[in-house]
Amino acid sequence: MTITPEAAGKEGSSMNLRARERKTVRELLYGLLLVSGNDAATALAEAVSGSESKFADLMNQKAQEIGMRNTQFINASGLPIQGHYSTAYDLAVLTRYALKNGNFAKVVSTKVKEVSGTSYRNGRRLINHNKLLWRDQYVTGVKTGYTQAAGGCLVSSASRDGKVLISVVLKTSYIYDDTHQLFDYGFEKENNRSNIVSNGMNKGVHG
Repeated sequence: MTITPEAAGKEGSSMNLRARERKTVRELLYGLLLVSGNDAATALAEAVSGSESKFADLMNQKAQEIGMRNTQFINASGLPIQGHYSTAYDLAVLTRYALKNGNFAKVVSTKVKEVSGTSYRNGRRLINHNKLLWRDQYVTGVKTGYTQAAGGCLVSSASRDGKVLISVVLKTSYIYDDTHQLFDYGFEKENNRSNIVSNGMNKGVHG
């Protein structure tokens, strides 16, 4: 697809798209999900719906369909604007739904991606902002976020022993430490629950 001047000029973090250059949907998805490219978000929205506002309408329809009850989207990027909001619970619902898509799961778990024809930082290399992918072998994604209004935000997924947990932390200066603690707590609870069930079953069988 051809990048519009509106998308290329989008404020905030970007993958450094240039007006009139051509990009594939997959390249834009990597730019969006690895380096928080607001320009990529706008380009994708325009390609699907013709404008970012019309795409936000589709986002709101999907949010209702999957059970996000306290969310309203005004734009595709998440940049601050009146009336645009969500909750930690709704973001977890969205993540659970999105991870069922194999393409999404693959992109958000990617640490580094080479993308043609971009001048982003190290030439054509997009480096995932989610540092937990390097710090914790169990982490499988998903997405960092930051604005002055929202503070540091991180939605993450992790898998241990066949169990998958989703963590959401918002408005914190310690997104990685907080997420790591939540995962440790969650997996410990899951293990304890499994042990209780297992012991109960064994007792029933042998009792």
